[in-house]
Amino acid sequence: MRASFLSLPQELTEHALVQAEDPRILAAVAQCSKYLYSIVYSSGDQHLWRSVFLSIFDDIRGDGNAKVDWKSLLQKRIRARSLLESKQHGYSTTTLSLEERTAVLGTLIDVVCTASPVQISEVDGERNTSKNIRWVSKFIDDCTDVLFPTHSDSLMVSPATALTARLRAYTGLHFEAKRWYIHEPRTISRAFVYDLRNYTEETSWGPFLPNGGGINWIHIDHLMRVICTNAEEYNHSMIHLPTGLECTRPYSAPESHAREPGDWAGVEGTWRRIICFMDYRDLFAYNFRNPAGRSEDGAHLNTNIFESDFFGEAFRVLEMELYITSIGDPPPSPSPSLTYSDEEEDVYSDPNRPTIYFEGKSDGGTPNESRIRGSVTAMPCGGIQWKLVSSYAGQERWCSSGAQVGGAGSAVGVVGAWSSVDHAPMDPSGPFWLWKQPAKPDERDMIGMHSFHGL
Repeated sequence: MRASFLSLPQELTEHALVQAEDPRILAAVAQCSKYLYSIVYSSGDQHLWRSVFLSIFDDIRGDGNAKVDWKSLLQKRIRARSLLESKQHGYSTTTLSLEERTAVLGTLIDVVCTASPVQISEVDGERNTSKNIRWVSKFIDDCTDVLFPTHSDSLMVSPATALTARLRAYTGLHFEAKRWYIHEPRTISRAFVYDLRNYTEETSWGPFLPNGGGINWIHIDHLMRVICTNAEEYNHSMIHLPTGLECTRPYSAPESHAREPGDWAGVEGTWRRIICFMDYRDLFAYNFRNPAGRSEDGAHLNTNIFESDFFGEAFRVLEMELYITSIGDPPPSPSPSLTYSDEEEDVYSDPNRPTIYFEGKSDGGTPNESRIRGSVTAMPCGGIQWKLVSSYAGQERWCSSGAQVGGAGSAVGVVGAWSSVDHAPMDPSGPFWLWKQPAKPDERDMIGMHSFHGL
């Protein structure tokens, strides 16, 4: 009697299904017979779904014991793939409804956020690869116009706006290489970044939603675009901004594999920092002496100032050395200029990621050296918040508030905004980008650095 596929033991049947290149074959096979349907959908465990999932994606179980609904999670990701592939094959982008678009963006972000942390092999020194990053990268490259429409104004009232901005930040805007260095998007981002109304105590003076609501990815998107376009304009070819999906992986930053126990954020080491700022006269005119006034609803300032041929931004590159002073509890203050206020204490109290306090110095390539102190906190939303205060000539002058783009210890680093410690209504503010450097000086970005009054 000739053996058939249905006569195989269930273990071999499941093994054969796992080897299929397209997991959607599970649904097709389940329609062939009641027996196969029971294997796919009615099994007492999710061994088959787990095996298929892990053949395509990274293991999302941090400790290996977390309970996961493998079937639902795989179906959600494959549905996103199917929707994107349908656009890839020439269908009109208008067939992707807002609900579908939101679901697809959310799924892609989830895949990026659950990518495996970077690990370095002790045998050959090679780093592990991520199935998640490879999977998402394919759609970023093939479905750019679907995921990131050129005319973003139509998305301003869409619930997908923040998701689009977040995924764009994760990709590092690399797909915009021929699009974002045009005037309109740059002007829109400058107008947002230098609108001082976007920096309040409720938003922690940075790119955050009010009252602890999480990271404001639209703000992050604008901050990154301003810095990227400025770097392009100033022809800083030696500045290698760490962008791209691979750079969002946890502990993808240099020296992460050698971090000390307890340094879950990869704080200690050498950092590169970019800051940008407007001439204060232009900043004041834009915010307080706008000749055309505000829009009828009062929401928008007149952006003509950014259209002027004489408008420009300062672009400064600094180097920082940071070291941890305490984990969990604020350290004793070594001087009056380094006191910690109540608002800087460990308010979230994540037992697995307690707040890290650090100090250090910022060197702008001149004798003017600035002292730094700050903290890194794991937020309830899953994000990571950085706060820094800079002292110059013995006085605290500037503070910075930013968010980690990617997982803990990501190579992308921290993007945010700087402002004065007093937060007076007319005090200046601007964007910054902070990222980790290799321990060996000859492996770092070899660029000229400039100081700016202790920032």
